[in-house]
Amino acid sequence: RYFKDPNYAAWGEALCWFDVSAVLFLFLISKSATNTIMFGMSWHIFFMMDFMNPNKGVVTGIGLHWYETDYFVVLITTVLGVIVAIIATLIPQLVVHLSNKSHLQADLDNLALSITQVWSDSLGYLTGTSRSAKRFQIETEIDALAGKHLSSKDHLDGAWWETFDMGENGRKRRLLARFGGAAMDIKDVLYVVKNCVLTETFGGEHNVFMDAVGDPARHLLQTTKNLMWICSAACADGTIDDRERSTLTGMQTAVKECQLALVTAFHKASPQVSSDLAEEQLLLFSLSMWARKTTDLVDKLVQIGEEGDRRDKVGPCRALFESLRETWSPWQMFTQDHILFAIRNWLSIMVTFVMAYYIEDDMVERYSPVMPMTLSLLMVANGAHHVEYEKSTHRLLGVTLGKSLPIILVGCTSNLPCVSPLRLVVQFGLILMFVTAFMFVYFNSKTWGYVGCLIAGFGVYQLMVPCSSTGFSDKVFAGKYKELGCVIVAIIVQAAIQGIFECKKPTDYLQESLRGMTKAIEEGFKGFFEADIDKMQASLQEASEHLASARRIAPECNPKLQIVQGCSAPFKVEFCDRILRYLDLLMAESTMMLAAAKDWVANSPVLGETGDSMARSGSILDVVLGCKSIERVKLDVLSPISLISEVLPDMIADTSDLVEDSRLHKPEDVRAADRLDSAEELYEELSAQSHSFQKEDAELTSDLRVRLTIIVRSLQNFAYHLSRIEELCIKEANTEPGSP
Repeated sequence: RYFKDPNYAAWGEALCWFDVSAVLFLFLISKSATNTIMFGMSWHIFFMMDFMNPNKGVVTGIGLHWYETDYFVVLITTVLGVIVAIIATLIPQLVVHLSNKSHLQADLDNLALSITQVWSDSLGYLTGTSRSAKRFQIETEIDALAGKHLSSKDHLDGAWWETFDMGENGRKRRLLARFGGAAMDIKDVLYVVKNCVLTETFGGEHNVFMDAVGDPARHLLQTTKNLMWICSAACADGTIDDRERSTLTGMQTAVKECQLALVTAFHKASPQVSSDLAEEQLLLFSLSMWARKTTDLVDKLVQIGEEGDRRDKVGPCRALFESLRETWSPWQMFTQDHILFAIRNWLSIMVTFVMAYYIEDDMVERYSPVMPMTLSLLMVANGAHHVEYEKSTHRLLGVTLGKSLPIILVGCTSNLPCVSPLRLVVQFGLILMFVTAFMFVYFNSKTWGYVGCLIAGFGVYQLMVPCSSTGFSDKVFAGKYKELGCVIVAIIVQAAIQGIFECKKPTDYLQESLRGMTKAIEEGFKGFFEADIDKMQASLQEASEHLASARRIAPECNPKLQIVQGCSAPFKVEFCDRILRYLDLLMAESTMMLAAAKDWVANSPVLGETGDSMARSGSILDVVLGCKSIERVKLDVLSPISLISEVLPDMIADTSDLVEDSRLHKPEDVRAADRLDSAEELYEELSAQSHSFQKEDAELTSDLRVRLTIIVRSLQNFAYHLSRIEELCIKEANTEPGSP
């Protein structure tokens, strides 16, 4: 054997240890798919532990056939498994209603139905004469859109593997992707529409104005709805033929004519730049914006349908190149979170590998790869900001049951002959029912899904152990007992190492995200008051990313995830949830301001593309900033933002029983900020100038008066939401310990 080779004795073992540690770390530091990392590490651990085991090593000699080695067995079973997986991917395409493509089509049809229903209900409500409970139904409809978008995104990603973005099906996926992106780009606008619906009082000149613009608005709504459904139908087959192209362009022209009719009716009504009709103008602007995005979408769909757009196409070669680039991109690999993820998992796996290599006792079997292989399949999540005690418990439960239940099930077949048709049928039935039952749990239970996945994964191979005529011996049970002990030790080691690296609590990360979000919002408004539209757009993009991060981290702060609370007060879950809802509204109003301030760019997201520095605002910001009252508005807006950016993150992270902060305003001062009285002076100045503005004769999204009204109204709504946040902070600061 090679262990007796003097070269191996000199440096062979050190080289093996270097191989194990380096390869595992490369797997972890890469940005490969999670399954690639897990199974790549587990097989490397298995083979290296066998290689380093002096009782095994590399078995050589006369009479050993290449097809008898573990390496060939693993290779051929892996290839067969991949083939079965590919077949399983192709079968849903034969059964049409099971494929990701068909789910994607259904998702986007459902999304289109929901969006058109929101617009119909919103316009129907605001063209009425009085408030009603209908507004709460509209609120619920708008809030439900986010979940539908996430579902369609999952099926969009899955559909790539069914099409490789090639041929008719690939073009269909790209068309549907473009349709879904355009449909949901107005989600922030719909949040603003929701606020309009909830706050409209139907006073002042509302009835007169809506009587004048109601019919053209309804015609625009109906025509845009028809165009949206035609777009959806055109995407469905992946081919836009001459008839569909003619229908699309014809409906596109009809929508533009309705836009013109709405602008004409708007100018006849001649509303002033004032707060009285701000909600009504905001709704019409949003409706016109949706219609314009839909007409822009037609041009893009026709382009993809005729010649394909290489920027949208992700074929196998490009997918391979981009996957390699993303897998080994230094900018993605060497972020703080990812480095911490790699080190935590690498250390826990290496510690258990060392234990398995050197320790031999009643609990741990020497040279057994069970402990490190188990941890390679139970990695600590990338971006987890706390010791996952709950998930560690689920891991322990899932792996233990996965290794125990098969012993009971196989024991039920012990009386059956090893070689018999009955044994084959019974064991096959047990495997089928076992996997089906626990995979059903995986896909249908939010709480126990992970446990069900582990039971199915760790249990299925134990159901396929070779039949023994003597049944389970004491030696076999002793081996199973040791295996369970190894699993428990491994999970404890993993939790302990994760705890050592817990340098900050989840609330600290949440605090950083909220501070980053509020600071970015503050910078965005500074850009607005400096007439720097690029700075405003870039800051709002950053704020959106920080808010998304805060939403991901917030569930990790829940007190139920703590084993021991200690002397600190529990995390304020309800307070945090309400704050995040208001921050969503702040982002929506900021996005609406940006949409009204910058010039229209066809097929561009409202917040622009990442790195986009070509946004333009024409002269609209010059008009706003030229008003004398803008300095007071600036002070009334920036002062609360600055205060919230300093106070809010600290209050969220504060774990004392009674939160106090001397920087908070007095309640009566907050009420003054709520009204943003300075905005009325700005309305008056802009109204006086509006008589000299050139009238837009195509679409409301380009009308200067409407855009100015939207900007001022968004400033008012923004100040209102800021005051609600500060009121929540004041209430939290004055809540006695133990109060409900």
